[in-house]
Amino acid sequence: LITAHGTQSIIPHSITTDPVKADMHFWLNPHNAIAFTKAIAVALSDADPAHAEIYAKNAIAQTEQLEALDSYVLQQLGESKRIAHYATYHPAFAYYEHRYNIIKSTNITNTPEAGASVAEARNFFHAIEDGDIECLFKEPQFSPRLFNHALEDYKDKVRLITLDPLGNIYPLQPDLYARMIKDITQAIKTCSTPESGA
Repeated sequence: LITAHGTQSIIPHSITTDPVKADMHFWLNPHNAIAFTKAIAVALSDADPAHAEIYAKNAIAQTEQLEALDSYVLQQLGESKRIAHYATYHPAFAYYEHRYNIIKSTNITNTPEAGASVAEARNFFHAIEDGDIECLFKEPQFSPRLFNHALEDYKDKVRLITLDPLGNIYPLQPDLYARMIKDITQAIKTCSTPESGA
């Protein structure tokens, strides 16, 4: 077991000391992925000094790729704020949204392990009726029951898009992270609009 330190440069999207409310999806901001890349390279070099040069070289290459990925997302979405017209089952994409100025996304529940309450489900359906939601971002690890009901009742108003912020649906290849971020970017680009006046 190798422990990586020095990840203080991780950029939070909010501050909380409550472990229940803490959002652990930090990797969805490429800047945080860069911080982890550097920390992991240092930890590997400390554990295996004979190959430190290789770890450093790989970290530099990975950082350049992540910086290019970040630039790609900014080019796709622009640097101005965008209004979200999508719903997620839980707030998985907050780090991404904070980095790229996506505002007003809808999360059905903050406690996915417990399931959505009746009130949360009601609010979700009302948001669709009001026209605030055009896309439903389904994550493979959660039950699609509510989204399926929404598609049945509002098939002319919403569409379903599967996104996997855990990366489990992708082949285990070097470009897994980039493919995941690019898929999220295209979905959010399709399901958001620039803020009026931006």
